[in-house]
Amino acid sequence: RGGPMPSMTRAEAAAVLQVAEDASEEDITRAYRHMALRHHPDRNPGDEHATAKMQQVAVAKDRLLSGNGDEDGGDFFDDEDLHTAMAELAAMFMAMGRDGPFGGPFGGPFGGGGFGGGG
Repeated sequence: RGGPMPSMTRAEAAAVLQVAEDASEEDITRAYRHMALRHHPDRNPGDEHATAKMQQVAVAKDRLLSGNGDEDGGDFFDDEDLHTAMAELAAMFMAMGRDGPFGGPFGGPFGGGGFGGGG
């Protein structure tokens, strides 16, 4: 569906969070927290679909709380979406290990050995 984050209609978002389309902010937040705990990648090690499901849950919450009235689920990407995307990206790197995909400071394919350079 294009855009940096997947978009969805309010009906799709409500289905993901298992709430009514006109659910209160409190009910949406409660459902989001429940689903986030259930699908968080840290609670589902080895489940490659956990991150995608977590992203879907986050987008659904944002869609229902956006209140922008855009019923077709057109692309929207605001500061909260950016924060969510960055948090999920950070979680993916943390799941790869303390140093991420590149090893320690400037390690891995960049030479390793700390700040003094590789070799």
